[in-house]
Amino acid sequence: MTNSATDLLYGLARAIASQLKLPKPNRPDFDEPDAFRIDFLPQVTRQLGDKRLLLLLDEFDVLSLEIGAMELDALPFVQALNPIIQSENKQVIFSVCHRPSAQRTTLSTVTNLSGRLSRQITLLEQGATLQLIRQPAHNILTYEDSAAERIWRLTGGHPYFTQLLCHEILTRPNGATIGK
Repeated sequence: MTNSATDLLYGLARAIASQLKLPKPNRPDFDEPDAFRIDFLPQVTRQLGDKRLLLLLDEFDVLSLEIGAMELDALPFVQALNPIIQSENKQVIFSVCHRPSAQRTTLSTVTNLSGRLSRQITLLEQGATLQLIRQPAHNILTYEDSAAERIWRLTGGHPYFTQLLCHEILTRPNGATIGK
C-alpha cells in the first residue's frame, strides 16, 4: 500500500476515533494493508452499538490527480475499502461523490460493485432548480425572484441541497430570520 493510502486510512481512523471517543489509533499499525478493516473497524462497530457510520467520500476523484511532480493514486485506498464496502456489515455505509467531469476509472471500482446501489445525481440547470424551489411550496410560500435565485446560487443546482435548504426555510418559525 502506498504512503498516501496509508495516511488516508490512518487519518480516517483518527477522525472516527475522535468522534466516537475511542483511543487514538497508532500510526504504525496502519502500515498493514488490512489494519483499518481487521483491527480498527471492529472497535468502531462495538462502540456504535445499533447506530450506523456513514462515510461520505466527496469529490473522491481528486485522489487520482497529478499535481506537479507529485502523483496521488487512489487505487490502494480503494482496494483497502473494497472488502468493507462488499461486506454484509450494515453498520458502515459509504456514499461516494464526484464531480460530473471526473474520470470514472478508479471511481467505478467503488461505485459499480455488484449488488451495491449506485445512483448518478447530476446538477440541475437554473430553470429546473427554480422550479424545484417554487413548486413544492406553491400553496404555502411564494419566493421572490431574488430569493429563489440566491438559493440556486448557494446550492449550485444540487437537488438534495436545494430541497434541504427549502425545507429549512419552510419549517422555520414565522418571523425567524435566516443569516446571510
